[in-house]
Amino acid sequence: MLAGGVAAIFGPQSDTTSAHVQSICDTMTIPHIELRWDYREKRDQHSINLFPHPSKLGKAYLDIVTELKWTHFAILYENDEGLIRMQEILKAQSADPSPFSIILQELPKNGDFRPLLKDLWKRTVTRVVLDCSVGTVERVLKQAQQVGMMTDYHNYILTTLMNNSLVASVLDAWTSGSYLYSFGPGPGLTKESLTVSAAIHLSSVG
Repeated sequence: MLAGGVAAIFGPQSDTTSAHVQSICDTMTIPHIELRWDYREKRDQHSINLFPHPSKLGKAYLDIVTELKWTHFAILYENDEGLIRMQEILKAQSADPSPFSIILQELPKNGDFRPLLKDLWKRTVTRVVLDCSVGTVERVLKQAQQVGMMTDYHNYILTTLMNNSLVASVLDAWTSGSYLYSFGPGPGLTKESLTVSAAIHLSSVG
């Protein structure tokens, strides 16, 4: 491929493969463009990542919950990357006096979120920050419906793309006055959200 002449290389999404591609592009002085979650502040000389840095996203999430005047809410996260994205909110919580009362919970690995959601319901939690892959968002929202956690009084901030058709079907069924705020692009992109990724790539070089 390189012998045939390459103007730039886009991707890949894999951390391991991406590091290898970056090294080759830096050696060959070929522009390398990515759109993926990466906690590193510094990039190789010929590499650029169009995905917002986790610290910037974290500041945005903090600004949102502050603007919405959320003082008591739950953060549900899927993995350690989610904790990194929530660092700005968690750091703000440690202030004295603390502006937030936060319930921090990791999503169960077995895919049954109903016990966790029922516990939040019993604790009268009506505001949730949900950080997980698109496929997991779909399952969480469906199970939230089942336990009465998607009513007029419930509000969610989602850190993932919301153009997945299956997730959209759940939201279509949610006809109450609840509010949902979504960010993107997010982790775990599916075929449906890949078109958004491609569009951003194209606009960046157009």
